[in-house]
Amino acid sequence: MNEPHPPEHELLLARALAGESDSDLAAQIEGCAVCRERLAALAAVADRLRTSGELQRSVLRDAQQRAGAPGEERVAAVVRPPAPAPARRAPRVWARLAAAALVCALAWLWWHSGTAPSRGDLFLGSEAAGELSPQGTVAEFGTFTWKADLPPGGSFRVSIFDASDTLHTKPLVRSDNLGQPSWTPTPQQLALLPDSIYWEVEVLDAFQQPQDVLPGSASRSR
Repeated sequence: MNEPHPPEHELLLARALAGESDSDLAAQIEGCAVCRERLAALAAVADRLRTSGELQRSVLRDAQQRAGAPGEERVAAVVRPPAPAPARRAPRVWARLAAAALVCALAWLWWHSGTAPSRGDLFLGSEAAGELSPQGTVAEFGTFTWKADLPPGGSFRVSIFDASDTLHTKPLVRSDNLGQPSWTPTPQQLALLPDSIYWEVEVLDAFQQPQDVLPGSASRSR
């Protein structure tokens, strides 16, 4: 099963593109194939823009420093009054255009990656918490069900964590996008679960952005 790219990894890419140099950051990116691919794509765009900017500045600098033909200054003074050359401001303008292009490229990759907002920006649907199953103490974990309205073109996604993982940063099991309010993990996935779990249902819109999160917790009685 291909799991969605973790939202936390998008923050790693943003830090790397901002110029942060950290061994832990580099190790996390190196350990994720998707991060490596996206960072390489963005780095290639940045390199092309940087090279274009350097070439433009070099051409303008050579044009300013180039020696004129004999008598050019006297002829120019007669033909037109001297005026300051606008070329000095061109490098700054070009740099701004390059930066804007890089931002656009980053925004495009960010949008098409289906990046989710941070957990702090999401509303935990406490009203629906009583409609989740399993909830509380149960004999075994089996089918996970809930009650929630599905946005037009949207889907549900279930993530299950160890109850001791209070930050809920690394799901033990995560479903594919679902079109119905129920999901039964495979026997292999159920075997990964500890006796006490925290689980949640993300309600995604048509653009794969979370609109709500329904939390639940359960324990096996043994």
